[in-house]
Amino acid sequence: MKPINLIHTPDNWEEIMEWIHRHAPEDRAHLVTAAGMAWNLAIKAQQENRNV
Repeated sequence: MKPINLIHTPDNWEEIMEWIHRHAPEDRAHLVTAAGMAWNLAIKAQQENRNV
């Protein structure tokens, strides 16, 4: 897997949440959902690579 160089890689979850909270309140639930889905996908990919 390779990072997408166009997109900043945060140092931690707090940085992601700070970025999300700079958006309109009505958009935050969707952004948290997308961030959580991306996190789960990263964990899944890591676990699958470890089992290979």
